[in-house]
Amino acid sequence: VDIIVVCSTSTVLSDAIILAAGQQVKSIFNQQSSYGTLAFETIGGNLPCQQIVFRPWICDKNQMQNLKPSIATFVQSVFTYALHHNLTTIAFPSIGCGQLGFDPKLIAEYMIDEAYQQLKVSTHSPLIISFVLLPGQQTVYDAFADRLDTIRIIEDKPNTVSFDKQIVRIKLTGSNEKQLIEYRNKIKQLAQSSAFKLHLTDKTDIVDWSQDHIQKYYDYCLQKRVIPTLDIQDSTLDLIGYKDAVIEVESYFYQLTAEILRNARIQVLSRGFVWSVEILSGKWEQYSYTINEKIEDAQLRKLSHVCNSFVLIYLYRFSMLKIEFVNEKSERCRIIFSSMQEEYQKRKRKVCRKCIGSSLPNVRKSFV
Repeated sequence: VDIIVVCSTSTVLSDAIILAAGQQVKSIFNQQSSYGTLAFETIGGNLPCQQIVFRPWICDKNQMQNLKPSIATFVQSVFTYALHHNLTTIAFPSIGCGQLGFDPKLIAEYMIDEAYQQLKVSTHSPLIISFVLLPGQQTVYDAFADRLDTIRIIEDKPNTVSFDKQIVRIKLTGSNEKQLIEYRNKIKQLAQSSAFKLHLTDKTDIVDWSQDHIQKYYDYCLQKRVIPTLDIQDSTLDLIGYKDAVIEVESYFYQLTAEILRNARIQVLSRGFVWSVEILSGKWEQYSYTINEKIEDAQLRKLSHVCNSFVLIYLYRFSMLKIEFVNEKSERCRIIFSSMQEEYQKRKRKVCRKCIGSSLPNVRKSFV
């Protein structure tokens, strides 16, 4: 990376970085500290970076209203320095999660959100931001991973898709008010009887839909005069329209889902590796194609990340390279690559990575 960020008011973090960076960095740090300077920069020394950027961060736990703005100031100051010196890769630590005892979920939310906002307004392209955590920070890692997942959902799955509605107005005229009311009610009953509502649940495959797939499906529904409501987080789909049209767009939903899964299968096969989990002693079950692709991607990158067209944010944890996912049973699992194990709560199971064509004993394939 270009920059490693250090919280200069954290003695534990500063001492660890200075020890790893070497004597030259230690001399600069001691000199700046003797002047009472808390915001300064040094060379990378023995660390794999161009510069080490020291910035202060202080927040009183009794004044929680200052937590978010203080973190924003900390992050902004680093961005300002990086942009001014044309530096594009930055590694942040987690701050406040150790001896200070701040809630890791709040720290993760405020640090990642501020970095994300800075990246959105930055003219630099691309900027790569890392959050580097220590081996014993499991709770902190989970908090940062969850926040990155939230940003991924927000970025990739917008809540609404705009479309045009047609409104038909019917004007009834006559001298008999009673008959007019009767005719109006009959028209309402006819309209309501013609409308067909369909509610589909547990459609977890839509999590893998891209924005292009969502737009494609909405366009098809509207061509058929069917109003769709697709809820990514709850995995539900509501369709309202004429019965024949609703049945038609429901069929297209399954067709499009099958197409996405088929493409995922092709992607897995093209990479040449499949991942399986040992569900019983000696009995292996292959992961679904979509999960397989995520695991293989993490195996190659050794990173957990969120990405869009103009920003990359990475989460890296020393000595505990892993991937997290939700399986078909709604279990939030993680794979630890160093031990080749799948973990869910207290359950631990072996996983294996096999080249396509090599044997997998007793493998039952899952096409979910």
